[in-house]
Amino acid sequence: MKTILVNPPSSSFRNAEEHLGIAYLKGFLKKQRFEVDIIDGYLLQLNLADIINMICKDKDVGILGISPSIDSLKEAVKISAEVKKIRPDVVICWGGISHHFQPKRYLKVIWQ
Repeated sequence: MKTILVNPPSSSFRNAEEHLGIAYLKGFLKKQRFEVDIIDGYLLQLNLADIINMICKDKDVGILGISPSIDSLKEAVKISAEVKKIRPDVVICWGGISHHFQPKRYLKVIWQ
């Protein structure tokens, strides 16, 4: 079973930079012998359809980790909802702090 970690795209004015949190998580998981890929939608300026397609076409993915920032919450919700529709077997986990301000709102999407 593969884990995919996603940094959603956003419309931020910041310069694109690597998401160190998911990079560290990938390193830890690989050390524990997990198979892990990163899809950095922000760094690579990917659109939502491409990200969703990359996740859903991979038949080995069992866990999807998403680490949204404040300015990519809407994109993270869309990715979660679409992946759940297409691949209900995939477990979705969110990391980071931005969604902790309204947890019920975001959990409804993940647990549908």
